Amino acid sequence: MYRHLRSLGALIALGGTAHAGGFTQPEGAHYAKVWGRVMIGHDGHLANGDGAELYIGVRSDDIGGVAYRDLSLNVYAEYGLFDGTTLIVSGVPYGHARVNRAPTSYVGPLGLGARQRLLVAGPLHLAIEGRYAWYPGVGSDVLAFGWSDAGDWTYQPTLEGHRGDAEVQAGLGLPFGLWATASAGGRVTSTAGVDPAILASGQLGWSSPVGVVIDAHLVAYEPLGRVESPANVAGTGQTRYLGYGFGASWWFSPSWAVTIGADSALYADANAAALPVIIGFEHRATR
Repeated sequence: MYRHLRSLGALIALGGTAHAGGFTQPEGAHYAKVWGRVMIGHDGHLANGDGAELYIGVRSDDIGGVAYRDLSLNVYAEYGLFDGTTLIVSGVPYGHARVNRAPTSYVGPLGLGARQRLLVAGPLHLAIEGRYAWYPGVGSDVLAFGWSDAGDWTYQPTLEGHRGDAEVQAGLGLPFGLWATASAGGRVTSTAGVDPAILASGQLGWSSPVGVVIDAHLVAYEPLGRVESPANVAGTGQTRYLGYGFGASWWFSPSWAVTIGADSALYADANAAALPVIIGFEHRATR
C-alpha cells in the first residue's frame, strides 16, 4: 500500500471551523466540534521518509508483520470573550491504540489558547494566536517496536510534556461563498528528543447556500533538528511532513452540522502510512 499512497497518521490539528485562521468569534458567540479519528494500517514512514512494511521485534526474530489501529476522541471549541478576542480549548481526552495484540488507552494533548484580531481591512482579517498544550503521559509507553527494510521503528501513541505554539494568521473572504486562510508560526516543546519546529498551513474552502461547506488544506511541520531512527510511526514524536487533506460539513440546521474528512501527505518522516478518517459533529451559536 505504501508504494501507492503516502498517508499521514498525525497531522497538526487545523482545529474547529474549517476557516478559523485569522477570523475571531463575535463577543459571546461560540463554536464547538467533537469528532472521532480512525487510523488502521500496516506500514510506516521511517526516519528517512521511505515507506516500508513493518515487522515486530528484532530482525532475527522473524515474527511477522504488523497491524495497528488507533482510535481517538477529539474536541475543539472557540468562545468570543471580547470583540476581537477568542478563547480556544482543544484536546484528545481519550484514545485507544493496538499494535497486533498489544493494546493501550491514552490521553493526548490537552490545550488552551487565544486568538487576537490585529486588523480587518475589507475582506482581509489578520490575527495572532498562541496555544499551550499539556501531554499528561497517560499511555505514553512504547507500545511496540521492530524493524523494516528502511530502518527501525517504534509505536508510541502519545508523549509526556508541554508544548507552546505561536502563529500569525490571515483569513480572506472571497465572492461566491469562497474563503481562504493561511498561517505561519512555530512550536517549542519540553519533551526530550522533540525539537522546536516551524508550522505552516493554508486552506481554500466554499460555503454553499444549502449548508454544505467543503475545504482543501495543506499543513507543513518542519523540525529544526534531524529525524533519527528509530522512527515513531505513530507520528507523535520527532516527525516531518507536508500533508494535505479534504473536509466536508453539512449544516442541517442553523446550529448543527455533521462533518467528515481525510488526510494524506506529499512526504512524511517518522509517521504512519495509513489513511486517517474523521467523522463528527459541529455546533455554533451567537449570543
